Amino acid sequence: MNIPARIIRSTALVLSLTALAAHAQSGPPPGGDGARLSAEQVAEDPFVGITTDGTVVPDLYPLTVTGLSTDAVRDAASAFIASLTDEQRDAALYDVDALEWRLWSNVDDYDREGVSLDEMTDAQKSAAFAMLDAVLSDQGMTEVRDAMQLNRTLGELTGELDRFNKNLYWFTMMGTPDAETPWGFQIDGHHIAINFLVVGDQLSITPAFLGAEPTIAPEGTSDAGLSILQTKQNLGLAFAQSLDEAQLDQAVISPEKVSDDMIAAAFSDNVEIPYAGLNAAEMTEEQREDLMGVIAAYANDMEEGHAEAWLDHIATHLDETWFAWIGGTADDAVFYYRIQSPVVLIEFDHQTHKPLANVEGYPRDVPVRTHAHSIVRTPNGNDYGKDWLAEHLATHH
Repeated sequence: MNIPARIIRSTALVLSLTALAAHAQSGPPPGGDGARLSAEQVAEDPFVGITTDGTVVPDLYPLTVTGLSTDAVRDAASAFIASLTDEQRDAALYDVDALEWRLWSNVDDYDREGVSLDEMTDAQKSAAFAMLDAVLSDQGMTEVRDAMQLNRTLGELTGELDRFNKNLYWFTMMGTPDAETPWGFQIDGHHIAINFLVVGDQLSITPAFLGAEPTIAPEGTSDAGLSILQTKQNLGLAFAQSLDEAQLDQAVISPEKVSDDMIAAAFSDNVEIPYAGLNAAEMTEEQREDLMGVIAAYANDMEEGHAEAWLDHIATHLDETWFAWIGGTADDAVFYYRIQSPVVLIEFDHQTHKPLANVEGYPRDVPVRTHAHSIVRTPNGNDYGKDWLAEHLATHH
């Protein structure tokens, strides 16, 4: 299938990426109403990747032959594209190196590109979910679907189902699904933003943002009892509790959790995050295994074979991996943790309520367990598979 390049719409906003990144954690981008940066504005801050000091560590992401198959996702993506109308294709199809990759946001009130589930027929929705299912594990698919359902729960609690609902998620396709050339796709909406790039038999799914408010659907809502991010929350806490006093002193950035602490959410592609906390080289073998277990809780959102390859790569840099903590470590504590190495960045953050702050019974201006964000990135240039893409282009073109 010959896919035309999508012309990226620009908007007349006078914004900087720095200002937007500072605001991205707490609400829509500056300008109001989820106003969108234009391609030109993103281009003013060319992609580098997340680093510790602005300098990219080279040669971390070689193109290799893994022996893993990407046939299923390629076939599913082709079927999804074929299911779209001409008008939907015009909205959803981009070049593989389009700046649209970087224009995602986890906030709800945001002007998105692509085709939403809300606009799709039942057959098109099935095709979209089949594409996700081909790259995500059962665990990953469950988390995505549960995040969508909990977005509807938020709509029920706030009385704003037109603003928060399970079908308000958009798909964009980057490049042509092909065995020889790179291509990918993005799902983007409130509390979900995952970026998939396929290069031969290698697969990247970062940046991968997941969150929910509430994290557990309360009684009286359609999905009462449904929850998300509990395993990632609990594994992080259990790991912090396993540290001895001296180790915990090193790991803790601040014992007080007073605000939103996530650094690498939307519009933070080039943020500098120095290593902090406890180095894995100072951990016992059992603790190192447990730390890899926390990392695996995120990597295992990907299809099993690709998740194993990803974890093997992360493990080769375990001595360069750091664990940082904000907050207490009691069983009911609210907290933030970060796992950071040259090849992976994971953040988990209990957040202050946003829409639910206006609902009776939900506290305002304090971090809570009922609103949580998580993100996984590949630092030093391979978010969106960009390092792989650049190497492919240098090698083949």
